[in-house]
Amino acid sequence: MTQLKKFTFCINTEVFNDEVRVELSSNEDIQRSFIGRGYQQVTSSSFSSILIYISNGHAQQDKQRSSTFLNLQYAHVDYAELFLLQNNAHLPRLLNLRIEYESLTTITNNFTNNVTYFNFDRLRSLDVCQPFVRPEKFHQYFPLL
Repeated sequence: MTQLKKFTFCINTEVFNDEVRVELSSNEDIQRSFIGRGYQQVTSSSFSSILIYISNGHAQQDKQRSSTFLNLQYAHVDYAELFLLQNNAHLPRLLNLRIEYESLTTITNNFTNNVTYFNFDRLRSLDVCQPFVRPEKFHQYFPLL
């Protein structure tokens, strides 16, 4: 009978309910449980993935003026920088943005970075997921709001 010599796994878990506490085993815990059963070589691999969520339930009237929604509410601030800084991504049709206010203040350095660095000039809707007072330079970053 053939035996498994090497076992490689990757477990990716997402929890979308903030009110539920979930205790998950680490990759190392899972590795130890296999090694304890006599497997000689157990490894785990990790990867990062990017989920791009585009939502538009209406047919396009004019293909050049399509509405685009970017939801970064649950994304690490690094992904906000990745998508919202113009030197990283060009989003000429970004009209609607959902982002945590803390991420927004981080990437704009409390609204002191150069306005032209960002993909905000055409935004028509901004959801920062909490009440906030617009900073003095807010309108410079979001001229259409």
